[in-house]
Amino acid sequence: MVYDAPLWDSEQFKEANRDYISRIERDDMDAIYDAVLDTLFVEIDGPKEALTEHFIDNIMVRIDPETLQIVGFEILDFLEDFVPANR
Repeated sequence: MVYDAPLWDSEQFKEANRDYISRIERDDMDAIYDAVLDTLFVEIDGPKEALTEHFIDNIMVRIDPETLQIVGFEILDFLEDFVPANR
């Protein structure tokens, strides 16, 4: 299901992710590339149930619906589109 607007308050989302960089440095971060889908999956502190929201272009952000913390992201068309456009 795709929503046009987030289901949470943007200020709550910002507050929940103020420590985003320190969480990345502190917790494990895994990157998995799926060649069939040409998608790069990045997980922070292991796989979790999350909502996936379109962020920009071909970047999807995975958000824990209870804490509103970013728990990962997906980059679609990684080698075909993202890498050449972001060298």
